[in-house]
Amino acid sequence: MQNDLYFKNGTKTIKTVIADFGDGVNRTLISNAVLSDQSITINYSTSGDKISKFVITYNDNTTLTTFGKIYFQYQPVTN
Repeated sequence: MQNDLYFKNGTKTIKTVIADFGDGVNRTLISNAVLSDQSITINYSTSGDKISKFVITYNDNTTLTTFGKIYFQYQPVTN
């Protein structure tokens, strides 16, 4: 895995990435240019399009906000 694929946009180095995966919880994925080693649980309870928001801060303190969408099919647990 190449770190530069995660930490750069052109000549800008990514300092932080904060993500909300559509559940209203902000999660820091990159902090101080280091990818966080964490397991993330997202509790969706309904089907439908889920919008993720990513706020990226670069080493020059400029920011970029971008969004992604995924369709999630909820299936309740059955006994």
